[in-house]
Amino acid sequence: MSTPSNQTQQSSTATYGQAITSLEHAKTRMNTIKGQVQMAKADLQARYQGPDGLAYSRVMDTWLGEVDRIQRTCDALENQLGNSMQSSNRTQSGVLQAVVDEGRLTAFGSSLAGDTYTAMQGG
Repeated sequence: MSTPSNQTQQSSTATYGQAITSLEHAKTRMNTIKGQVQMAKADLQARYQGPDGLAYSRVMDTWLGEVDRIQRTCDALENQLGNSMQSSNRTQSGVLQAVVDEGRLTAFGSSLAGDTYTAMQGG
């Protein structure tokens, strides 16, 4: 009897994992740059206290606020990707189990599940 492998599930999981890792890397880079901007802002406030310095400080605050917003969006995307990965894995496992369960039936001496799976795979 030919049974489907979990190669598709592994590929799907790997794709989700890569996307999550990319988001985590982006957040790490943002945190590094954010720290540099915060240090520059603190240095600016200590050295340059005129109206121009205040205006520049406000621009930096706006930028820092946007970085926080982007990081929250990255967190939400990570969570959604994680939830989607789990849902996809559950669905694929359920389909795999249904195919295996159906494989116990035979049609004309051949495995119905194996034949169905092979037909779905185009081979």
